[in-house]
Amino acid sequence: ALKVLETRPYTRELTRPYPNLATLYNNLKSSDNAITYQTKALNLAIPAKDTAMILNTYSALSLSYDNKENKQQAYDMMHHALQYLTPNSNKNASIRTYDQYGYACVGVGKYDDAIEAAGKAISFSKEVNDINHFGSATTTLARAYLEKGNPKKAIDLLNEMARAYPEAHNAIEEDFYEVGKQSAQLLF
Repeated sequence: ALKVLETRPYTRELTRPYPNLATLYNNLKSSDNAITYQTKALNLAIPAKDTAMILNTYSALSLSYDNKENKQQAYDMMHHALQYLTPNSNKNASIRTYDQYGYACVGVGKYDDAIEAAGKAISFSKEVNDINHFGSATTTLARAYLEKGNPKKAIDLLNEMARAYPEAHNAIEEDFYEVGKQSAQLLF
């Protein structure tokens, strides 16, 4: 079936099996296979100028490289994605892109860039009521402050999120506690 897809004109629906297979492989801890299918999706989406698919695929590639502990390649994927963002970009794709870019920036020690990107993801997440990315971006923001040497700010952000948006806290519970624990260890 995939061979047939490669001979058809581009449509997002015809491209979907690639990211879906990549997600399956990531869930199976097979990042190399995930990257193969994500790259195929990207190679179809770029010439078709499908910006939302391009942004989402770069984000997925970044996560796959991060799963392999290749923080620089994860960052590079998101750095490439930024060239496709415009003021008219799909809001959900923009949120995911800024969220993942911020996360990738933390991985390579670019904390100020992470803070800026996470702030944009948080702002857009509030606009469209995307609680999952709001929680993820807030955790990324807290992690950036923690790594930058400001654990108090990290804890304050996490506490504020837990009070104001408990459903966001629940969506990212494991990351929330990990950042909180690391911050507390530095403070006490």
